[in-house]
Amino acid sequence: ARERLTPPRTALPPEALQEALAAGPLGPWWSPDVAAAVLALFAVGPDGLARSRLPFEAHMAIVDDLLDQDPAALLPRIACPAWVVACGDRWAGALETAAGLLALPRAQRWEQALHDVPLQWPALVAGLVRAAADEAAGPFGVTPAGSREGSPS
Repeated sequence: ARERLTPPRTALPPEALQEALAAGPLGPWWSPDVAAAVLALFAVGPDGLARSRLPFEAHMAIVDDLLDQDPAALLPRIACPAWVVACGDRWAGALETAAGLLALPRAQRWEQALHDVPLQWPALVAGLVRAAADEAAGPFGVTPAGSREGSPS
């Protein structure tokens, strides 16, 4: 899993980076808005090459922390509704496992979704966020004071 989550160590001239990204998996959705969002993740160094703003070591530390988590111990502690989304068939088993551990799961499978699904399908992701926000404002929501709605203060 760690190997699959290791990012490439990109160091390209900005024009070559943009061409490579536009020709990659996001190609069918490439637009000026997607370009602006993705290219903001890179910085051009003194050598004129674009590299990820998130250093490789920091990315791998995040990956290691994720892999060190124990979902079987963590997920049952979540009492509020929780949205879990599997992007593609490869994660279907993980989705079912996670949903089975949550008290109030809201599970969805998005077939043919990419790692960058907010850039691929922004309206779909926005709809999910709106649905989660609407649900949070409902009977399971948290009031501005921080107490759960319907519970004594």
